[in-house]
Amino acid sequence: MQIKEEITYPDIRIILEDEELSDDKKIEKLKKMYIDELAIQRMASEAPIDGTDTSGARIQHLTNALKAFDVDLSSFEENAATL
Repeated sequence: MQIKEEITYPDIRIILEDEELSDDKKIEKLKKMYIDELAIQRMASEAPIDGTDTSGARIQHLTNALKAFDVDLSSFEENAATL
């Protein structure tokens, strides 16, 4: 998978490189991280916390990883908005 070289976050790379995980399990783990990251970013925009990455870089890396598996992210963004 070409996308692995572009991912700089170790926890995301570990999932992508884990040959024991099926693609479905990788997608499941990446989706959870994506939704959690959206919630953190939304919370940080409402009440900034020191050390919180609000640049969106991590979400972009997760987006790229999920798109490599042809995952439609629109439903996750809608679900995350209701958290």
